[in-house]
Amino acid sequence: MTNSFSNIYAIGIVTLVAYLVADLLKEPPIYDSLLQAMSGQSNLESVQTFFQTKVPVVANYTDIQLQDLALPDGTLIVSIRRNGTYIVPLGDVKLEPGDELQVSCERGRLKDAKAFFQSN
Repeated sequence: MTNSFSNIYAIGIVTLVAYLVADLLKEPPIYDSLLQAMSGQSNLESVQTFFQTKVPVVANYTDIQLQDLALPDGTLIVSIRRNGTYIVPLGDVKLEPGDELQVSCERGRLKDAKAFFQSN
């Protein structure tokens, strides 16, 4: 980031200490906490899993804003790849045929999430 390696040892030590402190205090990883906050989950023990899918040519969920999409509970679109470019899945984005999706869902609801994206 700074185009210099003069502080690499100090940064490494601080990173290691931060990791050990978080591990000793049993703090959940920050990105897991952010995902739970974004998806409205209150259960800290829920296990998330990810899968990839592609939007088919004929799907009943295209041309609908993500905020209006009736995704199964605990399901979150993490990223959208369209024509080789990654798109941040904000609420006003609409899915298009051929989009490649990275989807996160609770492990127990994986079947429902996959069924949603395979339905026409």
